[in-house]
Amino acid sequence: MSARAIARLEDQPVEVLGLRTEVGSVFALPDGTMAAGQGSGPVWVRLGGDGTTTEDWAPVDLT
Repeated sequence: MSARAIARLEDQPVEVLGLRTEVGSVFALPDGTMAAGQGSGPVWVRLGGDGTTTEDWAPVDLT
């Protein structure tokens, strides 16, 4: 099932993990549109894999 279909069914934004980068994320919105959020610097660190699962990414730790 696509992120757009899940967002519509759950009536909440759903992140499209395959489009996540080190500096931002893309979300499918319940109305069928897409929205992108981008940081001014890295917000995610790629841990491995193909980048399509949450286990492939970790939030940047600034400490």
